[in-house]
Amino acid sequence: MDTTEPFIRHTCNPRSPGKPLPFGRKADPGQCARCDQLRAGAEPRQAHPAIRAAAARRQADADRTAAIRDHFRPGGPHATGACGPVCTAFDW
Repeated sequence: MDTTEPFIRHTCNPRSPGKPLPFGRKADPGQCARCDQLRAGAEPRQAHPAIRAAAARRQADADRTAAIRDHFRPGGPHATGACGPVCTAFDW
């Protein structure tokens, strides 16, 4: 995003000030400056870095949980002894 572009909020949603209209709709031309910017080709804003980091953390946790379940499932590497005499999987 170009940092010289002014930060303009949506003014088109009376139920949620600062938020766009639902379902990707845009206000009629001239009613909302941010909708006009988007209609003119401005890039949509990205989520806040903290929100992206939290989503990445949730995904990493889900991936780790799936790997643990796969390792310890019946017939998996742990049950068949593929991990050795002392299992050190997921110890870090």
